[in-house]
Amino acid sequence: MLLGSIAYLNYFGVSTNKFNQNVEKKFNQNYPGIEIKLDEVKVLLNIFKLSINLETENSLILSGKEKIELGKVTTEYDLKSIFLRKFLIKNLLIDSKKNHIKKIIKLARSYKDSPQLLIIDKLVKTGVVETSVKLNFDENGKLVEDKYEFMADVSNLSLELFNKEKINKISGIFRYSQGKFEIKNLVADYQDIKLYSQNIYINRENKNYIVNGDLNSEESDIKETIIKTLLNNNNLRDVVLSSKNSFIFNVTKKFKISDVEILSDINLKKAHYDFDNSYLKKYIDNFDQKVTFLNQKIKVKFKKKISFEGFGSFRIGEKKDNIKYFIEYDKDNTKFDLEFDIRNTPLKIDLINFARDEDETINFKVKG
Repeated sequence: MLLGSIAYLNYFGVSTNKFNQNVEKKFNQNYPGIEIKLDEVKVLLNIFKLSINLETENSLILSGKEKIELGKVTTEYDLKSIFLRKFLIKNLLIDSKKNHIKKIIKLARSYKDSPQLLIIDKLVKTGVVETSVKLNFDENGKLVEDKYEFMADVSNLSLELFNKEKINKISGIFRYSQGKFEIKNLVADYQDIKLYSQNIYINRENKNYIVNGDLNSEESDIKETIIKTLLNNNNLRDVVLSSKNSFIFNVTKKFKISDVEILSDINLKKAHYDFDNSYLKKYIDNFDQKVTFLNQKIKVKFKKKISFEGFGSFRIGEKKDNIKYFIEYDKDNTKFDLEFDIRNTPLKIDLINFARDEDETINFKVKG
């Protein structure tokens, strides 16, 4: 009879409301101002771990006027503590249903407000999230602050930055565990540029944080406002490109960024550069003050200094030729190595009475 009861509890469990008050009380002790309301609880005996698992669905978290709908709540009790009437919780796992992110933020602010939460509340405009939280407790039933786990599956998140620019259609999986933060399968839309990332990691090291990962873009038309902001250049326009980028940098608690390293592979499909240069007009007939770069493969490296290495085609007027280049510069110095293969562009040098024949290829290099 006893063995049969143990087997039944181990595999099927029983439903009861007797544990609700204890779980709700323990949660409220660790999070004053926040209530958890549990539905009917299913009790399962884990004979191998000498513990009892409690499961319930369709519960609620309440704080003031805010209400968060939960999917499943699971907790594990030490079996020995129950016989001693201590009812010590080992862990508490809370899975939510889909909730609006603004409601989650307001609930967090109602529990414990902070300048960081205020900023997040101002930035976030829309979005939906499903969350999973695991809280671990010590042998005395007290919450272990640095050993909780958090996961959020975010969809259709919209942010409005302080300069009024918007980042839309953000989705991804966000995980935190023991001081390590990870973002997986991130996608977003920034000024009609489709951005995506497989992994971004944020790890604490002493008093700072190390951020590393990838951020890539699909082939997109880059707006001139972005070019002006990033490159401080008014001559580049009609840019179409895709890119793959990896990065690493340090961030202090005061959000000061240092030790930035970036590696980029850029596929530049097209870009027009307005080039009002009377010097070139002397050597190229019908120069229309514009150079078009086509199908450029560019590698960019940034670590204290920045370098560009690439190759592709350029067009002046209707004539197209090839170029290879390496450019490196920092605050004090600039180096460049350019190589041109001229087969189609009309080229003449009156000083030495030279003009390129139609079937002639000219290769020349410029270094500095």
